[in-house]
Amino acid sequence: MPFYLQEAWERTWQAFYHPATSLFYDCLTENGLDTLPSADEIARQYPNPCGWGTGMEDSMLSAGAVMDILCFRKAAGAPRAAKQAEDVLKGLVLASTCHGKPGFFARSVSPFDGKSCYIDSSRDQFTLAVYALWRCFKNFPECRDTARELLVNTARYCEQVITPEGNGNLLRLDGRPGVVSTVWHAAPHEMLRLPMFYAAAWEASGDGHWQELALQYALPGIEATLKMNEADLWWWDITVSQMQISLAVLSAIPIGDTLLHEKYRQAMQMTTAHALKLFRKELEEAEAFTGDWTTPAPDWRNCPMRLLQPPHAPAKDGVWEGFIYANPRRPEEFQQVMDHTRSLGNLLFTLTLDQEAVPDADMLPRYRKLLEKMDFENMNVNGILQLQQGLWSAVNRHWTE
Repeated sequence: MPFYLQEAWERTWQAFYHPATSLFYDCLTENGLDTLPSADEIARQYPNPCGWGTGMEDSMLSAGAVMDILCFRKAAGAPRAAKQAEDVLKGLVLASTCHGKPGFFARSVSPFDGKSCYIDSSRDQFTLAVYALWRCFKNFPECRDTARELLVNTARYCEQVITPEGNGNLLRLDGRPGVVSTVWHAAPHEMLRLPMFYAAAWEASGDGHWQELALQYALPGIEATLKMNEADLWWWDITVSQMQISLAVLSAIPIGDTLLHEKYRQAMQMTTAHALKLFRKELEEAEAFTGDWTTPAPDWRNCPMRLLQPPHAPAKDGVWEGFIYANPRRPEEFQQVMDHTRSLGNLLFTLTLDQEAVPDADMLPRYRKLLEKMDFENMNVNGILQLQQGLWSAVNRHWTE
């Protein structure tokens, strides 16, 4: 592996990981993680119940990326992979239990008290948490019992809250609908998240109840997915990668007949085609970027706030289910670094999940050349994780050395 991957890996654990919670945080200011929200700010759900823009937004996404990397590193003979997988798993346990509702994945947990969390998660956070646990269960025997327990807890939670009355929403911790938590009667590219959760619980536990639920939701879910048209393809790197994750997990688990799995393959090819277009565009834009890849994050408290807007909710005043959703707006240069790094890694990872996908001839050389320009020892955005995941996935597919 190239030298800069070791630099990126060391930076991941030294700067983004916090041993008090075993979680990875989103970005670093000049003071590192010291500007994360206080317990009091979290209790007030300030600046918003999702923790958007605060550095406590995407710890579950990061856990999924790191666990995936650890699976590849274990296969490559890395001596500490199992111990580090146990550490990531501890963070997942904390995020799913600190609030008293086992199976609900908080986006993150405060490192200052080890228990405070924002009340609004998302289908994206659940998706990567379940993916991390599924990968952990299959690759690290020493972690299997804990991973199984968490997967089953999540399936139980989903069965409890995903009801006709709840409109297919995972809900917030206060029992009100989450702003980006709909997993059923959702957009076409989001309809396979719920059957993925149940399928992972079945594979881990062998409990036929979860197998039945997975099949119950997978059949209409894949039909809705295959009806996507161009109007549905506004989605971005996070959603396109997570649709592919759902398809990859469901394809790997023996639930359903050959026809169902053929439909998974068709949907995966459709996702791959869209991801390839996005990746080509993103690669060009990242190559043209002339800013500083090591730009530190601002203190979110000093940023102007943008109120919640469509498509999340129709409320122009930023109020949703009793709380104000005010999102800190970071400086453009910093946001570009965050977006480019995360998008490049996510989209390459998306392509590698399709076992029939073939990369452009110049794709990986350009990707690696771009990574060589980045100073990973001083990078301040969690896109450093997705960049590593994308390259490790490509190596695993023998797309590059």
